[in-house]
Amino acid sequence: MKINISQVIIGIDGIKPLPNPEKNGIDLTLRDIILQGLVSFQQGEPEKNKAECYRLFINIRNSKRDTLEFTAEELAVIKKKIGHNYGALVMGQAWDMIEK
Repeated sequence: MKINISQVIIGIDGIKPLPNPEKNGIDLTLRDIILQGLVSFQQGEPEKNKAECYRLFINIRNSKRDTLEFTAEELAVIKKKIGHNYGALVMGQAWDMIEK
């Protein structure tokens, strides 16, 4: 499935983009959310899963394209990691962007 990972995450007001604190306030994007989610620590996560997440992280980080192709398995991993690491506002938008 093709996903545009340059989509911007909107703040609680439904209008203004959320700033990315790691990029001096530049708009927070789905790419940022996915990358942070993939490398976030989860207690008890098997090493095999960590390695798979890291490989996916590297592929996304190194890509210069805004639209990337993902397998259903990769999207399931991405959604799970986002769900574990973000609140409802960010997770909900990210999942909607992935599922459309």
